[in-house]
Amino acid sequence: MLRPPLTFFRGAAFTLPELMLGMAITAMTLGALSALALAVGQNWEEGQNRAWRDPKAAGTRAASYQSTLRVQEMARHAKYITWAGTKSDNSGSGVFMWACDDVSPDSMQLCEVALLEFDSSAGALTLYQVPSDASNAALPVVFEDINGEGDIATYKLLANVVSSSRVMLREVVRFVPVAHNPADAGTRPSLEYVLEIPRGSKNRCEYQSVALRAASMQPP
Repeated sequence: MLRPPLTFFRGAAFTLPELMLGMAITAMTLGALSALALAVGQNWEEGQNRAWRDPKAAGTRAASYQSTLRVQEMARHAKYITWAGTKSDNSGSGVFMWACDDVSPDSMQLCEVALLEFDSSAGALTLYQVPSDASNAALPVVFEDINGEGDIATYKLLANVVSSSRVMLREVVRFVPVAHNPADAGTRPSLEYVLEIPRGSKNRCEYQSVALRAASMQPP
């Protein structure tokens, strides 16, 4: 019986040009990764050196970042923005908000009102509130009491309005807030603002739009 002829199959393999091309691509990839790692390391080292040379500036930037986050959180958890705008004499700006509804549901009390005021001459963004344990904390407040620029001075003259140690942000160049309270109940109100603060030899502008998470209808 005749045996069938043996058939030899040549295994698949890379040709020399293919190997050279693969090695070239690998070398380019490793070179790019090395350059990226070197750049990240240099930037980190420069940042550490700047913080070492000027720890006050580094601390100021960290405090500014935390303060801007606090402003966003206040707006996000507010019930309603009753007024936000720039003062007519260009001396600053302000935001009146119904910050919470903890005392009597669906009605404002004095301790639930918050005022964010930017004073351009002092370059400070300050929070004004009445403590919840103050004697007039449960005083009823209506929408007309805090819905305009003229209400800022009146509110600050009330008893127990606290502003000491409540400066949220210093060295502010500009703070321009705008409130959006849509008539559509299905659309969340929001607070938009432009915040400009110094950063080195230049100023940095921050644009934010914060939607109120648990917004209420316009208070009575």
